[in-house]
Amino acid sequence: MIILSDNLGLLLTLGVVTFLLVIIFLVVMLLYAKAKLSPSGPVNISINDDIKL
Repeated sequence: MIILSDNLGLLLTLGVVTFLLVIIFLVVMLLYAKAKLSPSGPVNISINDDIKL
């Protein structure tokens, strides 16, 4: 029980750091995908081949 008590702080810290790194990595992936997949210029929208926005 003493061994578990000594390593509990380290284990908790490593868990929190790992969780945060995974979340940051996923956010970076989403931002990169948004930058590459979103249109970056003027966009023409036509409704029923009549109204242009």
